[in-house]
Amino acid sequence: MTSVRTDIHRPSEIQPEEYQFVGIWFDPGAEDVVGGHKLLAEESERITQFMREHGAQWASHSHGGTCQCCGAHALYLAAFYHEHHNEMIRVGEKCAEKIGMGNKGAFDSARKQVAQQRDRTTGKLRAQLQLKERALENAWALYEARNYNGSDERIAYDLVTDLIRYKALSDKQWEFLKRLMYRIENREAIEAQRAAEKAQAADCPKGRMAITGTVLSTKMSDGIYGSVLKMLVKTEGGYTVYGTVPSGLEAEKGSVVTFKATVEPSEKDPKHGYFSRPTAQKK
Repeated sequence: MTSVRTDIHRPSEIQPEEYQFVGIWFDPGAEDVVGGHKLLAEESERITQFMREHGAQWASHSHGGTCQCCGAHALYLAAFYHEHHNEMIRVGEKCAEKIGMGNKGAFDSARKQVAQQRDRTTGKLRAQLQLKERALENAWALYEARNYNGSDERIAYDLVTDLIRYKALSDKQWEFLKRLMYRIENREAIEAQRAAEKAQAADCPKGRMAITGTVLSTKMSDGIYGSVLKMLVKTEGGYTVYGTVPSGLEAEKGSVVTFKATVEPSEKDPKHGYFSRPTAQKK
């Protein structure tokens, strides 16, 4: 036999104008289903704070489900405050509409935020597994720590972010991420080795000369005559030179090149210089 409700919040007694919408409440037992853990915590705290400020309590009547109007089970419920009785009630969306207390915008916003949070969570779990498969757990730790210190860290963080967002990285991106993490984890040793090599390098000479060395990097640069390809070369003498790639010379990172150019040492670094008027030559 169904008991007859006599509480003040029964549907036949509700006067919508007496209730104030406070926020969206979630069924704690359905947290894993909803997936919006962050939103759940934020919204719950906002409602709890409101109740603290007003000294309000949840209505005590219960008849099975989460909706305190009809007794049905609902994941999303609107939390309303009744000032006269200083009580809060939880009402499902359908019931709220029926009794003239609907708040479709709030429900839609909550569902959207939860969906976005769920997608982010799913993306993070997927990314974490992919990184683990490639022994790049350190990249995930960097991402979670929000480590933006240094350009390598910033690029690695962005790559993990892309992995979460787009679900995959290209083979080149994976290789680049591995190199980045190696440089980050071995930065002190790499810098010490570079310093030692630089100390042993010859000072950059001055004048017109033949140069043979390994291309360390290349990049396009805009000048008064348009875009030109520049290269940084580590010479056989250990010093480095920078300038425009001469016509007819194939310069790629890691390749060994030979060319003639006029070299001017740097005023700030005796182990580095700049070359001009280059012409390609065969070794």
